[in-house]
Order: sequence, then structure tokens, then C-alpha cells
Amino acid sequence: MRAGSLVALFEMHKNAPIPKLPENLARHQRFLERLVSKKPDERYPSAAEALTALMEFSMCEVAEHRRGLIRPTATTENAAERASLMVDQTR
Repeated sequence: MRAGSLVALFEMHKNAPIPKLPENLARHQRFLERLVSKKPDERYPSAAEALTALMEFSMCEVAEHRRGLIRPTATTENAAERASLMVDQTR
């Protein structure tokens, strides 16, 4: 979806639905929608809470990968290590 003018772009930003992610990233759609919700009370209250939600999701992906429920990807292969590093950096 493209806007024909700056005013149209602002209107899209205000009113258009959040774009759907491609199929290979669709598992992140709920996180994205909450992250950029048009209603402030539906967004994560802070960057720290958004990071926590993302790390929890990554850890769940790693667990599913280990149980054979999802195929391994570069994301799931190193997600646990990256998540633990992020936790250490936020302390």
C-alpha cells in the first residue's frame, strides 16, 4: 500500500491496518501488532517489557525446536544464546 501524498501517508499511518508480515515471519505478527498498535493502551508499556516479551517468545521457539515441533532456522539455533546475552545486558 502506497500513499499518493504526505497527507495520505499520515492518514494511512493513523487509520490503515498494520501490514501483515510475510509467511516466514508471520509468527511475529502478534508481537508487531502490539508493538506498533494505533491505540497506546494496547502497546507494550515500555521497551523493557517489549524486550522481555520478545525474549520469552524466542525461548519458546527454542523449546519447540528442541522438541522437534518446528524446523531449525538460524533464528532458533542461536536464540537462547542471544536471549541470555540480552538479559545480562539489561541487568
